[in-house]
Amino acid sequence: MAALVSAIDPDHTVVELVNLGAAPCSLVVQAGAFAEHRIHTVRADDEAPRPVEGPYVGVRLPGATQVRLTLTMTLRAGRPTYAAPPWEIAR
Repeated sequence: MAALVSAIDPDHTVVELVNLGAAPCSLVVQAGAFAEHRIHTVRADDEAPRPVEGPYVGVRLPGATQVRLTLTMTLRAGRPTYAAPPWEIAR
């Protein structure tokens, strides 16, 4: 899996993800180094935005595919934490 943050603005961030392998891959995208930001919606490529309302969003990519995620968010909306993200996040 490869990730590139291609845009950062006060109200949204764009992340491009590429599954370089042949097998499907799941990952958790965290808003901020300490999960201190709140993601309101996530939009994959040109699809309609989906609600998130938290610091994490789960992503599952088939093998050899890519996706561009646009995350609308509020910066510093939560308390910073060192806690590990939950691994079972609705996709």
